[in-house]
Amino acid sequence: MKRARPFPVLAALWLCFAGCASSAPAGASPEETSPAEATEPEQAVAAAGAAVEAVPAESGYFTEEQAERGRAAFREVCSECHYSSEFRGAQFEFEWKRRTARDLFRTISRTMPEDAPGSLAPGQYADVVSYLLQLNGLPAGGRELPADAEALRAYSLAGLGRGGG
Repeated sequence: MKRARPFPVLAALWLCFAGCASSAPAGASPEETSPAEATEPEQAVAAAGAAVEAVPAESGYFTEEQAERGRAAFREVCSECHYSSEFRGAQFEFEWKRRTARDLFRTISRTMPEDAPGSLAPGQYADVVSYLLQLNGLPAGGRELPADAEALRAYSLAGLGRGGG
C-alpha cells in the first residue's frame, strides 16, 4: 500500500482552512457577500442585524444631562454595593468593548439592584448605562441613549477607554 505524501495533504488542509476562514471573497466586506455565498450562521446574524444601523460613537451616545442623571441614580441605588471604579478601566473595557450597549443594559436591568432586579424604570437603567459609558471615555452628544434594548444593539462599545474615564 502506497502512503500519501505529507506535503500535499498538509497543503490541501491549509487551503481548506484558509478558504473556510472567510466566506467572503478576499477584500470584501460582509455587506458585499451575497446571501448565496454566506453561511447559514452568517445569514442569521445578517438578518438579525439588518434592522439595526450602527450609531457612530463620535456622534455621542448620550447627553451630559443623561449621564448626570445616571450618576445620581448610581449614587442612590448602586453605591450601596458598588464603587464607580469597578465599572471603568482595563477590566471593564476587556469585559465590554466587544459588545453593545444592549448587552450592558440587559445585564444591569436583569440583575440589579441585587435585592430587586429589574425594579428601576427602563429610562433609569439607560441613564446608569450612560454614566458608565461616560466613565469609560465615550463622548456625550446631542441625543439620549434610548431605553429600548433592541435599539441599543446599534451602540457598539468598541470605543471604551478612549480619551477619558
